[in-house]
Amino acid sequence: MVPDWAREQKEFWESIRRRNLWFIKLRYAVVVMLSVFLFFTTVIFKINYSKTQLIAGVIIIASILLYNLVLHRLRKYVKFDVAKFNPLYLSLFQMILDFLALLMLVYYTGGIESPLYM
Repeated sequence: MVPDWAREQKEFWESIRRRNLWFIKLRYAVVVMLSVFLFFTTVIFKINYSKTQLIAGVIIIASILLYNLVLHRLRKYVKFDVAKFNPLYLSLFQMILDFLALLMLVYYTGGIESPLYM
C-alpha cells in the first residue's frame, strides 16, 4: 500500500503523523460541537427527538470520544515500519471510524429529514 518512493522518505511519514494528530484534535472539537448541537436542539429549539434518537446521539458522541482517546494514545506507538501497522494505516483506520460514526449519526437523526441536513 505504501508507494515505493515513500518508503525511505522521512518527510512523508512525518507529514502523515502530523495530519493524524491534526484530525485527532479536530475530533475533540467535533465531540464538543455535537454535544452543544444536541443540547441546543433539544432544550432551546425544542426539537422532539425520540428516546432512541437521544440515546443513540449520546452513544455516538461518547463512542467518538472514546475511540479518539484510544487513537490519541495509540498514535505514539505507531512506527515508520512499512511492513507493519504504520501511520498510513492509522489514517485509514481513522477514516473508517469517522465514516461509521457519520453514518450512524445520519441514520438515527432521520436520514434526509435530519436536522443536520437542514
